[in-house]
Formats: sequence, C-alpha cells, structure tokens
Amino acid sequence: MPRQLARLCTLAVTLMLGSPVLACTGDCNGDGDVRVDEIVLGVNLALGTEPTARCYAYDRDFDESVTVDEILAAIHRALEGCPAPQTTAFVTATDFETGAFATVDLARREVVLPAAPSRRINADSIARAFGDRVYVVNRFGLEGDAVQARAGDDGYAVEWDCSTGAGTNPQDIAFAAADKAYVSLLDAEELLVVDPSVDASCAGFVRGRIDLSSFADDDGVPEMSGLAIVDSVLFVTLQRLDRNDLFAPNGNGVVVAIDTDTDAVLGAISLVGENPFSRTVLRNGQLLLSTVGTFTERDGGIEAIDVVARQSLGFVVTEEELGGDITDFVVVSDEIAFAVVSGDDFRNRVIEFSPTTREVKRTLVGGSSFVSQLQLTETGELYVADRSFATPGLRVFDVRSGAELAESPLDLGLPPFDITFLR
Repeated sequence: MPRQLARLCTLAVTLMLGSPVLACTGDCNGDGDVRVDEIVLGVNLALGTEPTARCYAYDRDFDESVTVDEILAAIHRALEGCPAPQTTAFVTATDFETGAFATVDLARREVVLPAAPSRRINADSIARAFGDRVYVVNRFGLEGDAVQARAGDDGYAVEWDCSTGAGTNPQDIAFAAADKAYVSLLDAEELLVVDPSVDASCAGFVRGRIDLSSFADDDGVPEMSGLAIVDSVLFVTLQRLDRNDLFAPNGNGVVVAIDTDTDAVLGAISLVGENPFSRTVLRNGQLLLSTVGTFTERDGGIEAIDVVARQSLGFVVTEEELGGDITDFVVVSDEIAFAVVSGDDFRNRVIEFSPTTREVKRTLVGGSSFVSQLQLTETGELYVADRSFATPGLRVFDVRSGAELAESPLDLGLPPFDITFLR
C-alpha cells in the first residue's frame, strides 16, 4: 500500500472513533461495499457540486454537509471493507408479570418473532450481544438471578442458563474476551467475573469475584448497575442507594475502573450527580450517563467522564434544562441528541435537544407515554420502546427529520422494555 494512502487510512480510523452512527461511511447504495464511484460522489458532495441528500451515508455527524474526515473514513472502508450490518432488533418485552423476547427485521421494520410463551424469559430482563450469541440477563424475580446464552442461528434457543447466585439481582454483562465477562449485581457486594464460553453444565461459569464493598454507602451494598469496557478498562457504575431509606440516593454516584487484564481496581471516579441510572454511552473519548438523583427533583443530568484521566467533567446538560428526570438518552452528533424525560407524574416524553447549546428542539413522543429505552441504529433510525397502556410497541423515527417511519407502533405481543441490535 502506498505510504500516503496508509497515512490516510490511519487518519480515517482515528477520526472514525466516537461516531456511533453510519458504520459504513460512503456506502451510498447500501450493498456493504464502498466503490470508486462512491468515493468520487463523496468528493463532489464535499465540494458542494452535489447535494448531501444524494448520499447520506457520508454525513456521519448529520450536519447536512460532507467534510474531509468523512471522505477519509470512506476511503478506509473502501480498502478495509465494511463491518457486517445490523439486521435485527432483539427486544425483551414484559408486563412485569410475564416476560418474553421478540425480534424485528430492521430493513423492513417488521416483527419476525413475536413475544410468545415459547420465548419466555424473566419478566425483568435485558439483553446484550457478543459474537454470534445473545446474552439475556434475567434480573430480579421468578427465573431471575441468572444469565442465559442464546444461539442466534437457531431461533435463539438457550445454550446455557447459569446462576449468578440466589438474590443477587444481576443488572448488566460486559465482555472482555470470548472466555471472560463481567456481571454487575445490584444486591451483592462483589462483581462477578464469568466465563461465557461454558457449556450447558455451567461448570466453571464463575471464574472470580471483585469486592466493591469499600465503595458502598453506609448499608454496605454499592448497588452495581451499568458496565462498559473501554481500552481494556472496565467501568462499573455504582448507584449507592440507602436500603434503610426506601433506596433513596445516599451520596454521589461512583464509577469504579478495573483493569480487565489483571482484575485490579484502578480507582474510583466520584460523580457530580447522585443515582446514576442510564446506560453509558461512549462518545469522543468520554463516557456519558445520566444521574437522576431523587426522582421528581431537578438535581441531575447527563454527566461526562474522561476515560483517560478517569474523572468526571460535570454535566453536559441538566434535568432543569430538559425539564425532568433523564432516564435514557442517545447522542447522534454534537447538535442532535434524544432523551427520555420523566415528569412529576412519571409519564415520559421523548425530546430532541442539542448537546452543544443544551436547547430542546422538539418533542417526538408526548407526555402520556411511558418509554423505557431509546436505541439508535447505524443507519440513523431511532427505536423507541413505548410501553403506553393503549398501544404499546416499538416506534421508529428518522433522526434527521423527526418523522415517524412506521405507520403504527410495532406490536410485539408484550410491551417492549430493552432493545439490542444484532448483526
């Protein structure tokens, strides 16, 4: 490879980091490849001789223009190939008495496998994808306190179902390798280190434990929740709730950093806010998460963590600015983000806001709904888990226009709860 082209590819890889959307920049026709004619089109888009709408696959930051870094990213894809596209939404669905999973075809926006008794899971479950499997974390309740591995090529049949310990209430799973993962436990003092490559016997599933009790509040339980791995460092979110006071926040939230090679605790990051609640979102070298503090009080917001310096950078946007508790969010670009905002009556609305100006732009879903989660596809579609009593289902929006893309909410058979995209 010529030296100049190699440098361009290296720069393209660097510039691509932190962009969660458009995994195959420059793939204008969606065939999984970036060809010479598409590179030429990208140059014309950057020069302004063609409208950006000719190929939105170049516009990674959704600013209606094409820049040099986006062309370089397309060159990288042309040389190195595109990743496998997202094809399926795996959705845990529940009425909190019965749980099941469903799947949706992303290209057609159609339900493929509805939530049914044959696909039963715990009534409080989330899912994560790794390799060619889906891992279902069955939290509190009947059939809970366990993690399942389900094969993606066999109707998502259970390959193994391993206990995390009675009464531990697992919350999340993060993968360091094919044979090493971590499971956070809300009702325990120790983080589990597990082997996801086990067979149905679950022999050797638990390969270690990491004691986090020293970071707990006065009740001795740190309330572990979300997990994220960045550059061989595991970040564990601790809610630090008072079990002697109806699980009220008891001091600022904490994020513990752990070396995934040695399992050594590297330190703890004290958050500005209390009660970290949402998933973590990695963007531009920062981990973002929402802290809700005390529900119905405007005391939290979306907080940023510098993953290199391992320190909080404070609030990106506050609850006061968005008008309620921020229970989930996604960031599309420096100017486009979406959040689930909970009002004093705990009803939700989905709003679009600018992370730069902190201004609310519009409301996509009104305040009569209950929304549990937002997820963003690589093609720029926003999936909303709408649990409204009258018409629960998945709602799909275009992030550029805010237009709803499906004629009606996709009915899964049970109200949607957690969304994971599969390749």
